Amino acid sequence: MPLMFMTPFLANTLMYIGCARDPEGIVRLFFFFPVKMAWLPWVMLGIQVVGGAGMLEIIMYISCVAVGHVFYFIKDIVPLRYGKDYLQAPRFLERWCNQRHTVRNFRNQNVNMPRPQEPDDQGGFRAFGGRGHRLGQQLPLIYFILCK
Repeated sequence: MPLMFMTPFLANTLMYIGCARDPEGIVRLFFFFPVKMAWLPWVMLGIQVVGGAGMLEIIMYISCVAVGHVFYFIKDIVPLRYGKDYLQAPRFLERWCNQRHTVRNFRNQNVNMPRPQEPDDQGGFRAFGGRGHRLGQQLPLIYFILCK
């Protein structure tokens, strides 16, 4: 299958996983309509139906949600309930991500990694005194899915 054919399905699956991990988050559709993330996959399905999607697209979307739900169940629910982690990230990926970045995971728990050193402040005027986010130091999306 061509990559362009599989991209929407991967995006829908990842959207479901993200929504399942943070169901209380709020997303604004079209800049106006606030939607809880727990309802976002179903709202998107409704938008596809109203937009005239065919039966095949609707079935494929529902199958993406099903695949995302199975992944979420095996990766997040089973370890909490039964103490077994069947889907572990490869060790080289964990080592690569842990040595380079400081992140928070989806449950807002600090990941034990060193923070980058802040430059010394001389007490002068700073127009933008907030911390912000440094560009180029974001983790790859695969880290958030495979590593907790």
